Amino acid sequence: MNDDDVKILCLALMRADSEEEVIAILERAHYWDDHTAWRNYGDYEGFTFEQTFTYKEHGEFFRGAHTMAGLRYTGDFYELLQRYGTIKVTITKFRDKVESVKAG
Repeated sequence: MNDDDVKILCLALMRADSEEEVIAILERAHYWDDHTAWRNYGDYEGFTFEQTFTYKEHGEFFRGAHTMAGLRYTGDFYELLQRYGTIKVTITKFRDKVESVKAG
């Protein structure tokens, strides 16, 4: 891939309006399924994001994000905050077993 190709790819990704469009662009460039082209965030095999949200502090943010931006899953978070008052979110990413077999 030459410099012009890289520029075109980057601009296309920057202008993408949806996850589906990003995936389609990466598939056309043969990057989406090429596991050798990807690195883990921070070069860690797995990572964990953990955050506690309260209705009092974060409820309006999730309600606004859901109604104004239509962000996926924010409505679910808002409903959980309304119901329980506090929720703790933990997201852990591990390499896929198939990917590990290919790399090993």
